[in-house]
Amino acid sequence: MRIADSKLKRHQLLKEKEFISLEALQMIEQEMEVARAQLAISKAQVERDQTNLNYSVIRSPISGVVIARDVDIGQTVAANFQTPTLFQIAKDLRQMQINISVAEADIGQLHIGQVINFTVDAFQQRKFTGTVKQVRLNPTIQENVVTYNVVAMVDNDDGTLLPGMTANINFVVKQKKDVLRVPNAALRYQPKDIESSEDSTKLANQSVVYLLSENQPIPFNVTIGITDGNFTEIADGEIKAGTKVIISEVVDKKEAESKFKLRVF
Repeated sequence: MRIADSKLKRHQLLKEKEFISLEALQMIEQEMEVARAQLAISKAQVERDQTNLNYSVIRSPISGVVIARDVDIGQTVAANFQTPTLFQIAKDLRQMQINISVAEADIGQLHIGQVINFTVDAFQQRKFTGTVKQVRLNPTIQENVVTYNVVAMVDNDDGTLLPGMTANINFVVKQKKDVLRVPNAALRYQPKDIESSEDSTKLANQSVVYLLSENQPIPFNVTIGITDGNFTEIADGEIKAGTKVIISEVVDKKEAESKFKLRVF
C-alpha cells in the first residue's frame, strides 16, 4: 500500500510537469484503488482468522469438578451436526442428585418435599437422607412396565457420595413416634386347629393377634395402623407394651404337642 501511494504521488508530480500522459496517471490511480481493495480484503481475513482463533480456545461453561474426559491431548475434534462431548463436569459435588425409578403403583404416594432414606453399597451401615425435588410426568415404558422418574437432592458436604453410586431408597410415606407395634408375623399367625370364619366381616384396619394363656392361644381383636413391612402399629386394643404375642408355632412330632415361640414387648 505504501509503495502504491508513493508511486501515485511521483506520477502526479510528473503529470504536473507534463512528463507523462493522463492515461499513464489514470493507470497508476487504478493500481492504487486495487491496492486499497486488497488491503480491505486482508483486514477482513485477519478478523476472520482472529475469530477462528478465539473458537479454538475451549472454555468450560461452569466451574466444577471434571467427572470424565472423552478426548485426549492432540485429538482432532470436529463438530458437524452435533457438538462433541469433551469433558463431563459436575458443578458442585456438595449437592448430589438421585434419579429414582418409581413404579406407577407407588407414584401416587410421593410428593415434592417428601423425605427419603437410602443406603449405598459402599457404606451399607450408614443411612443417608434426602428430599424429593421433582416428580417428572413423562413415564418410561419397558415391556408394559410403567415407571416414573423422581429426582431427590442430597447434601454431600463430606464428599462421601460419588457420582454413579447405586442407592437403595426408602420413601417416608407416613411417620409416627412412640407407638405400640407388633411384628407382622403376629398378625399373620393363626393356630392350625382353629378355622377362621370371621375374616370376611373384618374391617380393613382390623386384625387378630393371639396371646398365650395356659398353653393355649387366645385371640384378641386389635385396630392396626401404619406399617413398614416388618412391624405394624397397634392403634387400639387390649395389648400393652410387654405383652407376649405368638408369632409362630412349632410342633414336636414325638410328643405331639404344640410349643409356642413368643415375642416380648
